[in-house]
Amino acid sequence: MSAKHLVEKLKALSVAHEAIAGTQDLVKQHQEAMKRKELAVKMIDEQITKLDLEFKQAQKNIDAFEMELASIQEEESKLQKTLKSLKKQKECAALEKELSLFARKRYDTERALETACNGIAQLKSFTQTEKTRLQKEQQTLKQELQSCCVDEKNLKQKLSTVEHAWSDALHEVPTEWQSKYARMLNSVTNPIVPVNNSVCGACFYTIVEKDLQRIKLGEIVTCRSCYRFLYSTDHVAQLDAPAKQASY
Repeated sequence: MSAKHLVEKLKALSVAHEAIAGTQDLVKQHQEAMKRKELAVKMIDEQITKLDLEFKQAQKNIDAFEMELASIQEEESKLQKTLKSLKKQKECAALEKELSLFARKRYDTERALETACNGIAQLKSFTQTEKTRLQKEQQTLKQELQSCCVDEKNLKQKLSTVEHAWSDALHEVPTEWQSKYARMLNSVTNPIVPVNNSVCGACFYTIVEKDLQRIKLGEIVTCRSCYRFLYSTDHVAQLDAPAKQASY
């Protein structure tokens, strides 16, 4: 295989590899975005559940105050009936004192119940408003998740296409260069680069004269700094010229 064709095949291989790497990055980014959105959806579910539990607990508190108040009133009623049947002043005084304690307890429970009822009214309004907001936010996230799923599917199809392109390009490269190229891929993403103004097109290392002459003759030379494969764009252009002239 001529130097010109080898350069073309290696460049095609490099382009295919960069396409794979770029597409893999996009797939990874979409998967990470999907995980974040799925977590956000789950957190909203937890927030809605928490709001419902807080409202239920507030309602339980009201029920407990109502039961306590009913129990106090029942006891008061019994004591009042007992008071009416008593004739001894001492016994009456003791029972009246007990009734006054129940009256105080009933007053405190009524105030607590009133506060709880006012609080649950405000909590109900807040819960409804907040749940509506969270549900809308969650719906938007779910729609975005569906879109991400479609994008991920398309990206995976694209990845499959570029991987096939890589495989095809690899088979076009001589076996000895396949192994060389594979070794370079372990350290860099662009193993083959052109020489620009006598320097490496990747690391800008100045090419020694001996290597420069070999490159100008059409050879592929390894950079002494970054070890990438170097080629001359001028030489490739010169090799293209006769083919173009022959076509006229």
